[in-house]
Amino acid sequence: MSNLKESTFPVIYFSFNSIWIEPSERAKVKEIADRLKADKSIRIRVTGWCDPVGSEAANQRVSLQRAEAVKRVLGQWLIPADRVETAGGGVCGSAASYEEARCAITIEIL
Repeated sequence: MSNLKESTFPVIYFSFNSIWIEPSERAKVKEIADRLKADKSIRIRVTGWCDPVGSEAANQRVSLQRAEAVKRVLGQWLIPADRVETAGGGVCGSAASYEEARCAITIEIL
């Protein structure tokens, strides 16, 4: 298992039942891309999360699709796919609200 490093990457939020990255959130993905371009040694893991509405299977699928959406947009800014791992976390139980639970969180992998 990879070592993980706490980082201050921005959190990308999604609308209910959506994997679309809204224009207001794309600037955050661009910020992640800019940091990856500035330091070519950084590798990241993007984990998508959901609120508890829906079945476990649906939430697992949507959470992974959210992480993959972030990876696709990073690719549009020329970040190589092999520097970005994705994971679906399912339901985010630690979020303060349903809105905060619908997100993708990025961490650096050492």
